[in-house]
Amino acid sequence: MGEEVVTKVDETMLKKLASSGGGQFFRSDDNSEYLVKLYDEISSIEKSEFGTFKVVEYEEVFHWFLFPCDSSAVCRIFYQGPKKTESENDVKQ
Repeated sequence: MGEEVVTKVDETMLKKLASSGGGQFFRSDDNSEYLVKLYDEISSIEKSEFGTFKVVEYEEVFHWFLFPCDSSAVCRIFYQGPKKTESENDVKQ
């Protein structure tokens, strides 16, 4: 199926990294002593509430204005008034 991969973990480096970030390092393996210690540590952590956020739903009403504007533009394109000929322009001047 696949090959077993063995890795070496530098526990001292990971412990330093965890302590520099204000955390703790727990080795996760089949050793139940570590798991019991980890579960005890998690249980002892002070429980606090996380911040909340508000979801706002907006009702879009742009389409109320879209139809009158579009229809006005279409009417303006199709109806531009009576077309004047060159002779009418010359007479009025």
